[in-house]
Order: sequence, then structure tokens, then C-alpha cells
Amino acid sequence: MLAPAAALAQDTLSAETSAAIASIRAGDTAGGLSQLEALARGGDASAAEAMGELITHGVAGIARDPRRACDYFEQGAAAGRGDSAHSLASCFYYGNG
Repeated sequence: MLAPAAALAQDTLSAETSAAIASIRAGDTAGGLSQLEALARGGDASAAEAMGELITHGVAGIARDPRRACDYFEQGAAAGRGDSAHSLASCFYYGNG
């Protein structure tokens, strides 16, 4: 189940991020995650936010790692993504940032 990433409004995701999430939903978890990570490293803020959500909730076979998730949220927030900024604030509130 990919509920956290599904909670991201699809119209706010890049086409590439949407495709990576679709791959994960279709069962290609490793491929989709690899795409998301590469997109995030390449500066795609929506991919960084999606990775943060997946890592925060430990879905799609990813181990929960709040500190790592916060790094992705920081990247999204720096690019102006409001949901990433909110998640980053939660990171600091809970001592993970």
C-alpha cells in the first residue's frame, strides 16, 4: 500500500515523480524507488517530498528513518514545497531534524 505518497496531490508532482510512484504501485518497488532517489538527487523537489513521505512511514519496503526523511523534506522545503516545509517543521518539533 502506498497511502502516504498517494496523499500527495497528483497535480503537484512532476511527471517523472508520478511515473516512479506508478512503478511502485505496479509492483516494481525497487525500480520506482531507484527512480525517485535519482530524481531527488537531481533536484526534483516533488520526488524528494515523496521519498520523505515513504521513509517517514516506512512503506514500499523502505525502513523507517525519520532523520533521513527530514533530509528529503528539507530539500523539498528549500524548493518552496509547502507540504515539505510543514513536514520539516514536524521533524524539528519531534527532534528528528
